[in-house]
This record gives sequence, structure tokens and C-alpha cells, in this order.
Amino acid sequence: MSLPRRGGKRRRSTSDSDSFLGSSADRSDSRLLPSEPVLQDSGRRVAAAAAPTSAGKTLVAELLILKRVLEMRKKALFILPFVSVAKEKKYYLQSLFQEVGIKVDGYMGSTSPKGHFSSLDIAVCTIERANGLINRLIEENKMDLLGTVVVDELHMLGDSHRGYLLELLLTKICYITQKSASCQADLASPLSYAVQIIGMSATLPNLELVASWLNAELYHTDFRPVPLVESVKIGNSIYDSSMKLVREFQPMLQVKGDEDHVVSLCYETIRENHSVLLFCPSKKWCEKLADIIAHEFYNLHHQAEGPGFLFLNECSLKAKYKRGGQRLELAQHLSNRILWIGIAIFLLCPLILIWQILYAFFSYAEVP
Repeated sequence: MSLPRRGGKRRRSTSDSDSFLGSSADRSDSRLLPSEPVLQDSGRRVAAAAAPTSAGKTLVAELLILKRVLEMRKKALFILPFVSVAKEKKYYLQSLFQEVGIKVDGYMGSTSPKGHFSSLDIAVCTIERANGLINRLIEENKMDLLGTVVVDELHMLGDSHRGYLLELLLTKICYITQKSASCQADLASPLSYAVQIIGMSATLPNLELVASWLNAELYHTDFRPVPLVESVKIGNSIYDSSMKLVREFQPMLQVKGDEDHVVSLCYETIRENHSVLLFCPSKKWCEKLADIIAHEFYNLHHQAEGPGFLFLNECSLKAKYKRGGQRLELAQHLSNRILWIGIAIFLLCPLILIWQILYAFFSYAEVP
């Protein structure tokens, strides 16, 4: 489980270029991804970016889309692997670009925009719908409408079920763009007629191979604005990335079927005022784990309002009540709880006594 840490140094490795689309001097002292060279054209029509999650890849892609749409009046495709993620991105881009008059809509699942692709500036698509859209543009000889294609999660190329579709899609775009570029070779700026492909991934293992296949300018960095500490949990032992024992983990919650203590790890992290992001290998697993965590946290919340709400467990008082200034509040809470419990017992005692008398009478009385 990866937990945030407060300090850390930036680690940065680059290829021949420090940016998406152009080379620049080393900026290793900067705490942000270099912005100026990312927006410069270096003669390459394809860019591949590899950076950790939350390093700013998507922000750079959005700026490149905005630049291309406003300057060249070309349309853009934003390709995402899943319908839910594509919908979220569509709504986000609509709210982001509506003030500059850029129209955004989506092709995902059974959803399509009311107008044709020609009525949009940016189309957010899943892989399958993007492939169909590219096929239609090729058939109708309208590829010149397209200026930018952004592929998020480029590592989906290696997916055993859908990777071939993404590979076909990119191959068709590269071929059509090369063909158009050769036809426009006599023009001063043939690149303006090309489709710019921007691929992004945080987990792509063979960067150089993919960049070579796409003839892409490669930007690679290990920098992350919020550094992560990598840890490995085996049994109840937690190790660092070099497999040195850090500590023994004592789960605070015992959940049936949670042998890996995922719920306890989440609870420990939340108590330290951090957020948690969990990755699961399948949708079903995600749903099941989310349901378990929600159920356990719901129970914890309601236990906190019950008679034992003052305590974290059987023998540990909550931290806020350990402070001297909270003792009066603690006494008041205990007094109120004891009072209400006493009233409830007083009211229920006559009913319980009557029920016991009736039960004893009918149990031993002879029924004719």
C-alpha cells in the first residue's frame, strides 16, 4: 500500500528531449513539469508521455488540445478506456471549455451526440467508439477535420482483449497522416495538416519501443508533486521498497474474509487524515471491496454514537478525551448516557415482568 509522505526529492529521467514536443535545457531544480517547451512544436507529430499518477500529464494534454483547437480550428479526440471515466471527462471538459465557446460531447457505450462529429470541437470517446469514428472519417474522406488525438492510458495497447483495437486505430491515423504529409510536401508547413497524437501512461514498461513505433517525441519523468512511499505488506509485516522490515502491523478491525487487512489499512490511513486509492484487478472485485469497506465504516460511525462511543476499542479511550480540557465533556456525555439507559430500563421493567408472568402461567397451566 502506498502512503503519502511529507518530504522527498524529485527524481527525473529523460530521453533525448525534456518535453512532449521539443527539447530544452535541464530543469531538474523546478518543482513542476516544464510548461513552455511542452507547447512548442519540434517537427514531430506524435508525443508520448510517461509520468507517475498526478504528475500533470492530463493537464498538459488539455492545454495542447486547447492550443490546437483555437489556433488551427481542428477537432480533437480524447480517448479513454472505460465508459465511466469517459463520461466524467466529458462533463469536466464541458465545464472547463464552455466559456471559450468550445463544444464538447462524447461517444461512449450507446451514447452519441445529437449532431454529427462536424458539429463538435472535442469528442471524448472509448476505444471502440473512437475506432468506429476514425473509420467513418476515413470512409467519408474527412480526416482533415481532425487535428489532435489524445490517448490516455496508452498501456492499454498491451491489453489482451482490447489492445489490438487501439493499435489498429493508431496505425490508421499514422498511415493517413503520413500519406497526407507526403501529398502536402510542397507546402511550407505540412505539419499543420497532420494529426497530432499524444499518448499518456503511468505504467508503460517499454517506452522506447512504443515511441519508436509511433515515431514519437518521448517525455519521461519520475517526478510526482506528492511523493509516495512504496511499502509491501506480507502477513502482518510491512517492508519498504528494499524489503527492510519497517514495522509489524496490528489490524484494528477484524473483518471476515479480509485476510489481507485491507479495511484496517484503509482505516489506519483515514485516521491520519490521508485519503486512500485502491486498485483491484476486476470490476466485480472493486464492487465487493467497496461494499465491505462502506459497511464496516458505517458500523464504525454508528458505534461511535452508541454507548461505547467514547472508546476506540475495549481498553483505549479516544485521543480527544485524554486531554484535560475535555474531561468535563467526557463526564457530561457519560452522565447523559447513563441517564437515558436508566430511563429505558425503568420503562421496560414492568413490561418484561408482565411478559414473564404470562409466559410462566401459560407454560405450566393445564389446557383442557
